[in-house]
Amino acid sequence: MRRRLPSGMLLVATVFALACTQSPASPRSLESSSQPAAPGSPKRLTAVVMGDPPTFSSRLNPAGSGSVPGLEMLEDLLMAGTANVDYQGSLRPQLAEAVPSTENGLWIVRPDGTMELTWKIRQAAVWHDGSPFTADDLAFTVQLGQDRSLPEFGGPIYGLIDRVEVVDARTIRVSFNRPYTGADALFTRLLRAVPLPEHILGAPYAESKSTLKDIPYWGQQFVGTGPFKLRELVSGDHLTLDANTAYVLGKPDVDVIEVRIVPDANTLLTNVLAGAVELTIGARLSVDQSLQARDAWAAGTVLVNPGGWLPIFPQLTNPSPEIIGDARFRQALLFRRTDNRWQKASRLASSG
Repeated sequence: MRRRLPSGMLLVATVFALACTQSPASPRSLESSSQPAAPGSPKRLTAVVMGDPPTFSSRLNPAGSGSVPGLEMLEDLLMAGTANVDYQGSLRPQLAEAVPSTENGLWIVRPDGTMELTWKIRQAAVWHDGSPFTADDLAFTVQLGQDRSLPEFGGPIYGLIDRVEVVDARTIRVSFNRPYTGADALFTRLLRAVPLPEHILGAPYAESKSTLKDIPYWGQQFVGTGPFKLRELVSGDHLTLDANTAYVLGKPDVDVIEVRIVPDANTLLTNVLAGAVELTIGARLSVDQSLQARDAWAAGTVLVNPGGWLPIFPQLTNPSPEIIGDARFRQALLFRRTDNRWQKASRLASSG
């Protein structure tokens, strides 16, 4: 599995191509925000987030992004990686032209187990401030990841990297010292490794590493590459996101997302049932609250999305027992609760 599913319950009121989650209005007001927009006026969504993110980077959240409800989704709105996951859990190109693979020749595995992966950046990729997104940004991201004095920016994958070569402004080549099946997820949020802007962070990093995580960039002055950009942040109250007209995959259909910070689940639920919001971000409801919403919400649907399970990332190199290398066996283990594949998996294991 490529990603860890968020915990909690998902309230589905609006489905749109941005893969956001929706939430209710502020505790101060339950007026409906879904009035029909006048022709030609900006398309707006009113959302609520249960967490109050201290930054917009999961790197700087010491306990992991799961401790700040909604942080991962806000990061997806504001930041883009070279790739991101679709709803089937597969990597799809985002800032890069293609995801490295052995089929397209961008992922080379040598007989000794070392690897070389190449990323080519899309021509139109830019930061929210208009600066070009370049291979130097990716090289800078690895530099911070390998800096042991800044563990917040690091991760296990950086210990596998031997060399980074900036081929040209739009091409980077990364050499790995051993096999790693998740190497194509470098420069993505899956590994808490979304690219960082060298033109903004390079100078502060060179001047004072110890204060890098304290500069305003991570909050009020955040600059990303995602489909939305930050207009305003009032900590503890709200934030406003505007559509990024220069987004590499095209401008979003929604022009503005007004996000209200409402940490109380009961207030969130009240707002949803009142029709005061179109989107919840990082909603965490108990089973009882979800059942209450299901029974009372005639205009909506409640989908249960349980969390708390931990994925593993087996390398599947000479596995023992060999049956673990069979994708059918691993699929049967994953779906054992939904049908009789568990029995099939058991029989495969015993026969193997």
